[in-house]
Amino acid sequence: MKRIENLAKIMFQEIEMVL
Repeated sequence: MKRIENLAKIMFQEIEMVL
């Protein structure tokens, strides 16, 4: 589960960078 949370955080960070 922690791996999924890490991936979600990374994806969110990438989305914020794009925005």
